[in-house]
Amino acid sequence: MRGHKAKYSTTTKHLGKKGYGDAKARAIPFFSRLSIFFSGVATIIGLAFFLMGSLFMLIFGMLVDFTDWRFSDDDPITTQTELLEVRPTNASENDTPVYEYVYSYKVADGKQFEGSSYYTGTAKFKNDVVPVQYLKDEPQTSRIEGMKKGVFSPFILLFILIFPVVGLILSYIGISKNIKYIQLVKYGKLAYGTFSHMEATGSSVNKQTVFRFYFNFTDQSGNNFEATGETHITSRLEDEDQELLAYNPNFPEENIMIDALPLSIKKFFYNSPELPQKQ
Repeated sequence: MRGHKAKYSTTTKHLGKKGYGDAKARAIPFFSRLSIFFSGVATIIGLAFFLMGSLFMLIFGMLVDFTDWRFSDDDPITTQTELLEVRPTNASENDTPVYEYVYSYKVADGKQFEGSSYYTGTAKFKNDVVPVQYLKDEPQTSRIEGMKKGVFSPFILLFILIFPVVGLILSYIGISKNIKYIQLVKYGKLAYGTFSHMEATGSSVNKQTVFRFYFNFTDQSGNNFEATGETHITSRLEDEDQELLAYNPNFPEENIMIDALPLSIKKFFYNSPELPQKQ
């Protein structure tokens, strides 16, 4: 009897590289497949980073000054006016509060507009006379000379962008694996694996350590292989000496422990007429 041992990283690397031959697809319920698609530590953390990062991008994007370049040429017209109000914002830069400076001004045709600019610290005070720049073609667009029209400069978005980018990378890694796991669930052959050992992965979910479990199983040709499964809910994979798994009959190193997948998948297989006998 020929023995085979596949490390976890090798299993992941080769997932999906071999076809399933004439294997008939199982009718896995849509929501069960969806639960696999969004499962896994990398996927969950990645999606959380992406969603939170995108939300921060949206919130801070509304507070960023994107007009600075429009005041850098000869187009702006400068006029003098008094400050109506100086008030603190909830933002700060290097622990210094950002203040909002409110003013009103008249343009060449006599129309009056109100505007506000932002500056880190108290550069001016109420009733101070300040130079206000406004655009000739858009007189309602203005700023106090030397100040910003937004609370933050665009550079802050470069820092915030790290979070959705990292989230996308982690999500891609996790979802790519999950798509291959869905293929295993649809086309893989079922077998029972005997528990061998377990080890901590170094990651955690809700402050619970994620463990990697190792199982030995025999494929349909009588060859021995090793399967792995990861979970922070250790009772899933240590409640029995033998646990159900699905493997690619053409490439048995490609496998997945059923109990490491969402509960709906476990229920689907344990109610299946093709459930094999334990060895």
